[in-house]
Amino acid sequence: MFRRALKGREKLHGHDAAVTLDVACWLGISLYCQEKNEEAETLLRRALEGNEKLYDYDAADTLEAARWLGKTLYSQKYHKRAKELFERCEKGLEKLVGPDHEDTESARRWVVKAKNKIPPGNVSD
Repeated sequence: MFRRALKGREKLHGHDAAVTLDVACWLGISLYCQEKNEEAETLLRRALEGNEKLYDYDAADTLEAARWLGKTLYSQKYHKRAKELFERCEKGLEKLVGPDHEDTESARRWVVKAKNKIPPGNVSD
C-alpha cells in the first residue's frame, strides 16, 4: 500500500515534496518492522535528507526520520552511526518538546543502548 502511495506522490508532487517524503518515511518504518533493513535504510535516509532541506535540522519530521533511521542502523549493527542519530534526536527533542517528554527520554535510552554496543576504541562501523 505504501509503495503505491509513494509512486503516486512522486508522480503527482515530485520526489522532494513534503507529502512524498512523509510516505517514504512511513514505507521505511514499515520495512523496518518487517526486518527489511537495507531497503528501509534507503527510504529513511531519503526522508531524512529531504526533510533537512525542506524544514529545519531539528524539525519534528526530520527528527522522526532520524529516529527510525537510527533504529534501522542499530538493527544492522551500525551502533556508532545509530548512536549519533539518537544523540541528534535527543538534543532536537529536548528543544522541541522538552527534556522530560517521553520521546526525549526514549531517544536518551536509545543513545545508551547503542553506546553500550560500541566496543571501546571503535572509531567506525
